[in-house]
Amino acid sequence: MGGDAPATRPAEPDTPPAAPTLEAQDARVVVGDAAMMVGLSLRTRGDRVLMVGSTEALVAAIGGISRSPVSDGADLAARITDGWLRVAGADVASGDHVARCGVAPLEPLVPPGWTVQEYLGWGARLGGAPRGDAKALVGRALERLGIGALRRRKLGGLARVDRRAVTLALAVVRDPAVILVDDPLANLTDDEVTALLTVQAAAAEGRSAIITVPHLAAHSPAAHLARTATDVLVFRGGELVLTAEPASLFGAATVYELTVQEGAEALRTALAKRGIDLRGGPEHFSVSLPGDQGPSDVLAAAAEVRAAVTTCVPLL
Repeated sequence: MGGDAPATRPAEPDTPPAAPTLEAQDARVVVGDAAMMVGLSLRTRGDRVLMVGSTEALVAAIGGISRSPVSDGADLAARITDGWLRVAGADVASGDHVARCGVAPLEPLVPPGWTVQEYLGWGARLGGAPRGDAKALVGRALERLGIGALRRRKLGGLARVDRRAVTLALAVVRDPAVILVDDPLANLTDDEVTALLTVQAAAAEGRSAIITVPHLAAHSPAAHLARTATDVLVFRGGELVLTAEPASLFGAATVYELTVQEGAEALRTALAKRGIDLRGGPEHFSVSLPGDQGPSDVLAAAAEVRAAVTTCVPLL
């Protein structure tokens, strides 16, 4: 029969695009009775996310119970009271993310008389694994991380770096889609850092990873984590001040952190006229300054509009 040939429909993709590792929209994170983050919005691009700075509220929200900076040492639950927060597409407020996310907290309390095998086995079972499968899951986790020699060791006799490695094994024992690793390099020697980074890389292979560090320095182990990340998120005072790719942190421009007590929007407009983008807020911000510009340009703009800038320091 005559007539135009039917239009060819584009082929459907074999699999839908993966959900962002971390995503939020106007999220309010409350720990105890205190609002620790308000209006948090972000969307990560890749599967290696480094969170820098005041990340306690997010760690508490994603990881469950966490030591709160506002609770005088008490353990308090975090919750999302407005907006939403998702990990690998799973909602945090409802707890849907728990089955998809393994957590490696910093220095968790452990029963010192238990062996590594017992500890990880109970971790697997509490995570929903049948009792008969727990031993095999533990074996696979230890083999994957290269720490099988620790299997029969008592937790109370482990060196700090070995305890951190066991915590990473606990995070992956259920083979989750994402792991959250809280400040893994704290108080380790250079040799211990090297050893743990090897274990951490094995733990993150084939899944997304969210890693936290308290601060960045140009030649620190945290800088290595930043260089190998797909996304770097910097938080100050519960505010997201910077979302960046590693190249923008270690390139020709210098990233500065600003604290603006008053006049932030006027400063944003004044800096935009100079080709400088003021990011973050409402009180903590960041700017990326090329080699021909420096803090004096920011402070000059602040003086023009009478904005109260109390700090302007390099991020690295």
